[in-house]
Amino acid sequence: MTSDDSAPHDAVPQAGTVPFRLRDGHLELCLVTSRRTGQWGFPKGVVDPGETDRTTARRETWEEAGLRGELISPLCSYTDVRAPG
Repeated sequence: MTSDDSAPHDAVPQAGTVPFRLRDGHLELCLVTSRRTGQWGFPKGVVDPGETDRTTARRETWEEAGLRGELISPLCSYTDVRAPG
């Protein structure tokens, strides 16, 4: 992710992973549930000051899914713009 001076002041940079493995020739994805909403999704979280996207992705995947692995390549980057309040 790169810094964007045009991003809103309430923009929250985040990073995450799409954890997967091949098992018996089949692709398996790992989803986690949100504690707040109970919805399923991929592990992600806020990029802390001084932390890289890759470090955040690894940390969040370990914290939320208990998984460690190889980061293959970035798929995309995004900034979550949170509503006031």
